[in-house]
Amino acid sequence: MEIWIGGEIESSIEEKFRLARCELESNLSEFLKSKRYELELDSFDCIAIIRNDAEFNEIHKYSAKKREMDFRLTIDYESFLLASHEQCKFHIFQMLLRAIDILASNNQVNTNEIQCVKSDFVEFGLGVKAI
Repeated sequence: MEIWIGGEIESSIEEKFRLARCELESNLSEFLKSKRYELELDSFDCIAIIRNDAEFNEIHKYSAKKREMDFRLTIDYESFLLASHEQCKFHIFQMLLRAIDILASNNQVNTNEIQCVKSDFVEFGLGVKAI
């Protein structure tokens, strides 16, 4: 399964986000590359909203027909701003786990398979101490 993480972020945390996102995305993609899931989803895509304003709302869109998701989930700006590199990765990883939970609540999604995805994410997170 491919992982893609984007961001709608404040410029003050741009570099912190980029470094944490790149490392997490790369390591998680490597961990999941041999995993196969029976999901109508080509890539696990999630955009982090980390802003000091309410400019963007969360979005939770999934289309089994198009095999895509468009999730935009908030991460607290102040927490991210003050976080260490490891804590930044933790915040992003927690957002991904939340995306899995939201996806699991969609009645178009294979419940057993999404739980396998979550289990693999948790296994990865425990291995790198992200959770």
